[in-house]
Amino acid sequence: MTLTLKNEAGAGDKPLEAAKGTDFDKEYVKAQAKMHAEVATTLQSQLMPAATSDAVRSALSETLSTVQEHQRTREDLAGRL
Repeated sequence: MTLTLKNEAGAGDKPLEAAKGTDFDKEYVKAQAKMHAEVATTLQSQLMPAATSDAVRSALSETLSTVQEHQRTREDLAGRL
């Protein structure tokens, strides 16, 4: 699961390598949207339900909150491009 996200993140860099200027900005925001959504889904559907300790559940919940805040920031940025 983690390796899959890592591999997908690396593959998402390909369009960024050739992009310049505002095209780069748009591709970056698009790639971030995809990855943040995948991480949030993984946290909610796989990791959090599988957590067996309160400490792990708490850490995953905090991580999800951070990812969701990043998603809101990305949406704001996308609206300004």
